[in-house]
Amino acid sequence: MSENFSYPTPHQCCGKVMSYVWADSDYPSLEDNWVCESCDETLPSRRYSDWFGQGDTDEELKEYLESNEDTPLRIFYDGYMVCIVFAEYVVVFGYDGNEYVHTFCFEEPTDKIASQLFRLGIRKH
Repeated sequence: MSENFSYPTPHQCCGKVMSYVWADSDYPSLEDNWVCESCDETLPSRRYSDWFGQGDTDEELKEYLESNEDTPLRIFYDGYMVCIVFAEYVVVFGYDGNEYVHTFCFEEPTDKIASQLFRLGIRKH
């Protein structure tokens, strides 16, 4: 286990903080996992580190949700990126795996999906 990185430990299971299992002793990766020592439940880690800094997508998501009054409808992950779907908007943020952290917010939903698809030349039945 690497002691070079200090991250918060946001995951709990069975009322206890989960343990972190390193796949590579030098740097955090998507192969690392959180493990519950009581029931063996595992969760993927989203810790990251590069030349410019380090972070944890799960901790960043937790901070975002705690500062936001809206309740998400869905949360999607892709690597270190997270997409949060709310009733009136969508937020995407995270580390791209190549030195940069991005944040996007989409706030202009179309009310008429059928006409939007038609304008794009897509016909759905």
